[in-house]
Amino acid sequence: MKSKEQFKSELMLILVTLIWGGTFPVIKAGLSDISPLLMVVVRFTLAFLFFLPLIIKRRKLLTSGFVKAGIILGFSTFIGYGMLTIGLTMTTVAKSSLISYGYALMTPPLQYLLLKKKVSPINLIGLVIAFTG
Repeated sequence: MKSKEQFKSELMLILVTLIWGGTFPVIKAGLSDISPLLMVVVRFTLAFLFFLPLIIKRRKLLTSGFVKAGIILGFSTFIGYGMLTIGLTMTTVAKSSLISYGYALMTPPLQYLLLKKKVSPINLIGLVIAFTG
């Protein structure tokens, strides 16, 4: 029997997956009213405001290296989401999500080809699950 904590954790994972998957139709619908760039700016601004209390609370932990890395990662993520959002104007939600998250299917084979690192059995199982949906 699963513990209450494990059940709660699995429920949260399902909720996050539903929210994550639901972003594509929401973005597509929003693109009928605003530009892709504005959509991404609004999305990142809301995320920043959501996490601002946590940032303020833990500001003593923010070293200059940590902030620099955060800016670089944030900018890279912003560019990625910008391209994703622009791409949504040119295709369907289903195709966009398939293309966007297809990288998970490419990672184990590329790991083997580029790094000469064998793919573990658990990674192969994950690859099959990801491929079959």
